[in-house]
Amino acid sequence: LNLCVIVAALGTNPAVKSEGKTAAPPPPPAPGIPATKDPGNSSLGSPDPVSPDPGTRGLSTIIYACNFSEQFDSNYDGWPDHWTRRRGAGFPPYLKVAIVPADSERPRGSRHLQMNLDGGAIQVNSPPLPISDDYEYLLEVQVRTQGLQHDAAFVTLTFQDENRKPIDTFASPSIRTDGGWRTVKVGPFSPDDEAARFAVIGLQLLPGAEQDLRGSAMFSEITLAKLPRLSLR
Repeated sequence: LNLCVIVAALGTNPAVKSEGKTAAPPPPPAPGIPATKDPGNSSLGSPDPVSPDPGTRGLSTIIYACNFSEQFDSNYDGWPDHWTRRRGAGFPPYLKVAIVPADSERPRGSRHLQMNLDGGAIQVNSPPLPISDDYEYLLEVQVRTQGLQHDAAFVTLTFQDENRKPIDTFASPSIRTDGGWRTVKVGPFSPDDEAARFAVIGLQLLPGAEQDLRGSAMFSEITLAKLPRLSLR
């Protein structure tokens, strides 16, 4: 099923607060990458694609799902509608990023966003997604990399206030899959600040201490789910 939807209706739950998140080093060095929180709740799963069908899985409710289908590229320019690309020092605009057709290794045949290296770093961000601090949030993304030795892919979730100012950023571990697709999870996490109003999904391909001149990262089957908080404020 090709779809990319935002379920905007966010209800309320009894106010509870998550605990136990501690500061940790950011992903491998790249100019201007924001500090990230402990990825202890994040994981690299097995390569078993999951279709992003909005709905409820147990206690979680999917509020955003994207598989980069034609519906998500309304003007057919190969760029996902309403997503933005980071530009500036270390993030050269000439590096190719585009939606590409499904490959033979995708059982459900969904399209994906592909980043191709020629040195430098790449970061692509989703549109801001309305959230509530009454919930925790779990991000899942299918990721595939090829030809990476020093660079790695990352998936991030950033909470923002009503003025789009970042409050918290949570990141996956570094991702190198050697050609296979893998499920990557970030969270569940909740905003540390009650002022959080939006969440932004980040897809990144970043260098380490050294840079790869060639290589690629692919992203697909993105879902963001909300869950009731499990600890008291």
